[in-house]
Amino acid sequence: MVAQDEAGRRDADDALFVGPDGIVLEAPTSNVWWREDRRLFTPSLELPILAGVTRATLLELVSGLGYEVEEGRYPLDRLLAADEAFLTSSVREVMPVVAVDGRPIGDGAPGPAAESLQRALRAAAGYPGES
Repeated sequence: MVAQDEAGRRDADDALFVGPDGIVLEAPTSNVWWREDRRLFTPSLELPILAGVTRATLLELVSGLGYEVEEGRYPLDRLLAADEAFLTSSVREVMPVVAVDGRPIGDGAPGPAAESLQRALRAAAGYPGES
């Protein structure tokens, strides 16, 4: 929660944890993802991160949306160069990330993967009107 407080002091919506070696980990209460073309990337559970329930659900849903997923160890520069990025959690569901430390991700707007994954997640949860 200290990290979220610090993010708020910096006019950011959330914090991003990066290891001392520059490897992207997670947000305080969310898993992090990003997209490069039709491939989604998320840190591996072999890293010191939590295995989110929403993360696991999306891993099951993503192939039906035409995306491939790669889990691994990625430097922050890889995330910063992505076409889009988003966080996932049970509370926030799929939350687009438009900038990190003031640096835009992609075109600085929510991207298509976050939108399609949000719809798929809600459909899987049985939300009325989602398909």
